[in-house]
Amino acid sequence: MSEFKHYDGCKGQDLDNCSACALLNADKRGPNYAGWPLSFMKAGRRIPIRYMTALLMEVERKDNDAYVENLKSELKKHGYDIEVIKRHLGIL
Repeated sequence: MSEFKHYDGCKGQDLDNCSACALLNADKRGPNYAGWPLSFMKAGRRIPIRYMTALLMEVERKDNDAYVENLKSELKKHGYDIEVIKRHLGIL
C-alpha cells in the first residue's frame, strides 16, 4: 500500500493513523511522519510549499547526521536548493 493512499474507511482526517492524512493534511509545521521529505521524493511528488519551513528544520536536525546527509543528497538529486528555499522564506 502506498504511503499516499488512505486506508479503507479513512475519511481523510485521521492524522494519527493514516499515512496519507499525515503526509498530505499537515499544517506548515510539516507532517508528523518519520522521514516525510524522503517519502515525497520516493513517490515522485513535489514537497508542498507550505512545508518548506518544516523541510529546513529537517535539514538542520542535529540528532541524526546520517539521515540529514541522506536527505541533503536526495534533495539535491530532486532539484531542491536549500539556499534558494531560505531566500524565498526570508531566512537569508
